[in-house]
Amino acid sequence: MNIIQGILFWLNTNQGVAQWLTFVIAIVALIYSIHEFILKRRPFIDVEIQVAENPNKNLGGWLFFGLLTNNGTYPGVVKISKTVMTVGDESYPASVKNRFYISPGEGKKSALIGSIYKNGIKKIKGHEYKKNRVEFEIEILSGEIGSNNLKYKTRVLYQVNVTETTPEIIPIEEDYS
Repeated sequence: MNIIQGILFWLNTNQGVAQWLTFVIAIVALIYSIHEFILKRRPFIDVEIQVAENPNKNLGGWLFFGLLTNNGTYPGVVKISKTVMTVGDESYPASVKNRFYISPGEGKKSALIGSIYKNGIKKIKGHEYKKNRVEFEIEILSGEIGSNNLKYKTRVLYQVNVTETTPEIIPIEEDYS
């Protein structure tokens, strides 16, 4: 009981310290709450690669499209800033100039992000490259609607297995910052 009486006596004689301590704790709690609220306003964008057969039967192969989905709780503005398709040892960068507005839970199919034709599939199956695989690197910038600053970045890396009758898309790496 002496310890509790000692603490109460110290608080009564040093009321200024107790008030300052309460003030500092309240400020820290306020900053944490604001920080949490701002983080929850962020659009969380996931990327899924969709595959379609090439309508040009002479070239054959597949076309790849990006499906952008907002898994956050607020709508957001999304721009694909970088797409690089690597077929074996060759890289093919592409650009998508449009910005998309995506509501929570909504998915938007973006423009064509890559394609592989019969010739490229044949080279991969024949092990004609040093690195016999197909990869997609996609970088997406996103932000809140009304903000000119797209400050959140999503980077994904996929491997595409083209040795089967339909391509198998395997996620390798995802980074949200």
